[in-house]
Amino acid sequence: MYSDSYSGRIKNNYFENIGMELGRAGNGTGAMSAITQTASDLHDNRGPQLIEGNHIVNCGYNGITFGHYYNIYVVNNFVDGACLLLDDGGGIYTWSNKKAKDGPRNNHVIGNIVRNVTGNAAGAPGEGHKEAYAYYIDDRNEGITFRNNMAMDSEYGIFVHHSQDIDFYGNLFINCPQLFFMRQYMGEAITGCDIYSNVFVNLNTETQQHKNYVYCLDNDEPGMYLPDVNTFDSNYYFNPFLLQSNFINTFDGTNRISFGIDQWNSVHEQDLNARVPNILWSEALGVPKDEYVFFDFAHSQPKNISLLGNYVDKDGHAVTGSITIEPFEYVLLFKQSEGNVDSELNIEGPTGICKEKGQNTFIVNNSNYESFIWKVYPEDAANLSANNNMVTVNLNNKNYSNISLNVYGCKSEDCSYVSPSFNIAVVDDPVANFDYAFVEANVAFYNQSQNFTSLLWQLGDGNTSKNTFPVHKYAAPGTYEVSLTAANIGCTNIARDTIEYGSPGSGGLYPDAVATAKIVVDDYRKFATGPVRLITWLAQQTTTSTTSGTCSLKTLQL
Repeated sequence: MYSDSYSGRIKNNYFENIGMELGRAGNGTGAMSAITQTASDLHDNRGPQLIEGNHIVNCGYNGITFGHYYNIYVVNNFVDGACLLLDDGGGIYTWSNKKAKDGPRNNHVIGNIVRNVTGNAAGAPGEGHKEAYAYYIDDRNEGITFRNNMAMDSEYGIFVHHSQDIDFYGNLFINCPQLFFMRQYMGEAITGCDIYSNVFVNLNTETQQHKNYVYCLDNDEPGMYLPDVNTFDSNYYFNPFLLQSNFINTFDGTNRISFGIDQWNSVHEQDLNARVPNILWSEALGVPKDEYVFFDFAHSQPKNISLLGNYVDKDGHAVTGSITIEPFEYVLLFKQSEGNVDSELNIEGPTGICKEKGQNTFIVNNSNYESFIWKVYPEDAANLSANNNMVTVNLNNKNYSNISLNVYGCKSEDCSYVSPSFNIAVVDDPVANFDYAFVEANVAFYNQSQNFTSLLWQLGDGNTSKNTFPVHKYAAPGTYEVSLTAANIGCTNIARDTIEYGSPGSGGLYPDAVATAKIVVDDYRKFATGPVRLITWLAQQTTTSTTSGTCSLKTLQL
């Protein structure tokens, strides 16, 4: 949408996949941006122009562009994906080719949400660039109120370039490798900006120093130092995983210097009321690293959330139970524990789950709670299909050797009570197999199963055995269906075979044979399948055995 009007509204529209095909846009048309509001010349009586409540998903270039303008309001828009084909742009971008004629422009950027502005080096104006900003305040902007916006999950949070008198207040910058970037290069000085009461959250867990700066303040021309001509105060700084001492990086045209909050306060007299809460993740908390920071926001409708566990907010105040996020607001919390452990919230079920079968059901019985919420860790290990106090765990990642299951008991909307962790081993499926041999009037069973922890034999006549190598004597000749169940921590597999049990010389037995002298071969018998595994000799009522041999089983009576 392209507009060159003196005043008007662009409100409550939905844009998706704008400018996502190369070669379909002409220069200067804004065809690769969802909304472009511009003016052919500067007039202080232009506006007011309102850009409000628009939802923009995936743009090849900018989400919203406005320039050469006075009295414009960009309010409560949601941009999800920008600079996906081109570079050197932003989710919300503003620029002017002329300085304002009569004082500040009186422009407002308030309550917007921008995320996933990733950039594309292949579409950059210079080789190797990847310059994509959630918010981009480009050349010759004066007098912008920039308040209560959110920037997240982007290459940069915000970039200020050759602009003056910008009021940054109450904004959130989270999970961007570079959160706040000012650069002056061959243009007007960046002066008179107030940066106060903003929240900067660096979730980076990499060790590169340049990815842990909150501010990067560059003046490429000697003679001006940006911290001397702009004001910072009362901002929050969080780096819960890699707390670096150097939050600020500056360049005065000659020297590049990095330093921490203490030097920022004492030497530069900036951010004297800065808040750096001692909110840090550690293994001792017993909270998974990827669950420590809880962040969420609401877009067009309020969002109700039942918190699973105990949290603190950015000021260290305890938060539990249910919370409501109003549209274009957010919640930022830090998890301190999985919750108040209730030992009577006992999960019942198998302690293992098979890789191939990949499914088991678990239950909790406790009448003290109205409802239950189930949770698995790691989250990508399995999908949960829950029916209040019962859950089916469907394994979807076979690379884990163990997963854990918790259930939260809820009273009204308070779900702060949690079960002890129920650990589940991820095991190889058992493979049941067996062989057998006739020994006199007995049948010797030989287990050949794999990946098992227990066995159960059903011998076909009502008798059972849990032995690895049972020997059984049937009461009468006949046909018996034998089964072996191999189990491995909740997983089972069954092998079956039919045995013809009868008198010597019948039922699978070889014919009698007679040897010379005093040795008479009573019977030749062999295993049903496979090599010889047992040879039994009878001598004067004494039996000796060996487990190796290359011939059929022979029983000799001396």
